[in-house]
Amino acid sequence: MDTSQAKAILSAYRADMPDADDAAFSEALALAASDPELSRWFEDEQNFDEIFSGKLNSIEPPADLKAKLLALDPAAKTIPFPAPGQPSPEQPSSGGILPGQRPWWKRSSILSAAATVVIFLGFGLVLLDPNPVDAEPELDQIYDRIGEHFEQDPKPAQNSTDLDQIRGLLDASGLRSPGPLPPKVDALAEVGFGSFTFRDTTISFIEMKGDQTFCLYLLDPTLAGNHVPADGTPVVIQRNDLAMLVWRGSKNLCVLIVRGPVEEMKDLL
Repeated sequence: MDTSQAKAILSAYRADMPDADDAAFSEALALAASDPELSRWFEDEQNFDEIFSGKLNSIEPPADLKAKLLALDPAAKTIPFPAPGQPSPEQPSSGGILPGQRPWWKRSSILSAAATVVIFLGFGLVLLDPNPVDAEPELDQIYDRIGEHFEQDPKPAQNSTDLDQIRGLLDASGLRSPGPLPPKVDALAEVGFGSFTFRDTTISFIEMKGDQTFCLYLLDPTLAGNHVPADGTPVVIQRNDLAMLVWRGSKNLCVLIVRGPVEEMKDLL
């Protein structure tokens, strides 16, 4: 057995496979043990298989994937495996398979890749479904963006110390305006308001003053997903040197930001 043959055989080897003690595998393993270059190749091959398998196992398919696959036209989900005794497209009619080597369609690496294709086919079906399940957005990215905006010390587009006036002006501009605010947040002094765009969405903000400068950002409430309680219970978050108080209002997902530890926000609860 030469190195090329050993690699072909070892590429199909898995320690937990039923025929792992096959003579061909034993011979290839013995050659790998005595050949440093082949040994390094085999170690890399095993590490790759382990990482690939771990990534595959970490993929959680949609809950209704099985039902969607079963609902497909059978002709569309038939895999043309070779009939018994018929050579596969990549298998020579005789003498093409090395001793101990599995046919390509039975190799665990091929089956793993096929499983990945099936899983992502399921994701594709969900994406193409006219009634897809809504995915929860990545609030982390939204928090990062408004945090960056706050760090830039944004200047209000218009100054106003009257919250009712701010509501009216935002409404007149077609922007999100604040509904009723928690009492201690409402007690902060308004300075002015403005807006900016993130991912084609316009976000309103209101600058407020207490012992420090606060900024209240008003977002689409559907962005909260399951991450923010629907009953209005506030969530306090620390993002680097910024503290955030997040809650669902009557009209918006509200994010109040101040520079400092979360204790700065706990005083407003």
